[in-house]
Amino acid sequence: MQGNSTQHLILYTDAILEFWVDDTHYFGGDFYTYRKAPPVLHLSPGTHRIDIRLVRDVRAFGGILAPTIDVLLHAEQALGTVELAKPGILISDVVDGQLASPWASVFLRNSGEDDVEIMDIRNSNVGPPILLQELDSQMVLAQDSRVLTDKQASASSSNNASSTILAAGQTRPIAFNASLPSHNVSSLQYVVTYRRLNGGRTQTLEVTQDLLKTSIYQPHKITFQHPGGMVSYAMLRPPAKNASCKANHNSSLPVLLNLHGAGLEADNGIVAHALDPVSDLCAFVLFPTGVTPWSGDDWREFS
Repeated sequence: MQGNSTQHLILYTDAILEFWVDDTHYFGGDFYTYRKAPPVLHLSPGTHRIDIRLVRDVRAFGGILAPTIDVLLHAEQALGTVELAKPGILISDVVDGQLASPWASVFLRNSGEDDVEIMDIRNSNVGPPILLQELDSQMVLAQDSRVLTDKQASASSSNNASSTILAAGQTRPIAFNASLPSHNVSSLQYVVTYRRLNGGRTQTLEVTQDLLKTSIYQPHKITFQHPGGMVSYAMLRPPAKNASCKANHNSSLPVLLNLHGAGLEADNGIVAHALDPVSDLCAFVLFPTGVTPWSGDDWREFS
């Protein structure tokens, strides 16, 4: 490592289950290459060593071709502070001028060496802060393998009950309630306010998201609080406006769950519009998704 100061790096460990950095053991690498929560390294100037344990698994690498092991190590420079781990905001579609649901989240990473307090998330076009929601989920990942519950985070934060702790090296989705400042907006901009727990000035991070506007009769994204505590989404396809069941004045219609698992996100057109040829389907079709496109909220979640 060149230079004369500590360098902050994000390390991606594709298809690697176990590795060591300067004799520090990391178990539970990114074996399935989701790249959701890579570890953050703080390396001093000088030479550093990475050792990896190679493991072959049929489910991860496939069982048809030659029995090879293909892994990838990739390091990126980090800011050493709170940054977006994923661009944009997870938010519902705008249906006939309104958000289909108020739940939203931003995916943040603390690439610094100090724990930080996420104080509030507010719409840049609206004055009052939007308080963070209490989550029941555990933290996704911390560099030193700490897993904090929200109760522990609350105990170590200030008296602001709406604050959330983002531990050093941790990647975590932060939930909040979203709203539209007006009906004609095409994008939203939110400001995340945070500060280091050991002192320091208040800082902000801006995140923007384009809005998708659609009709109630088209497949559209709805967001909800996942049983794990984070915000997830599903695609909802209501019956067509001229569906035959409406002419029969049916008071209720069934919900058809499309429990995919084809390696695609539910908002992918191949999934969301899979039943478009069945235009007279008299049911509300729900295309769930989840933490990964491989399965997510599939049959395991609903069985």
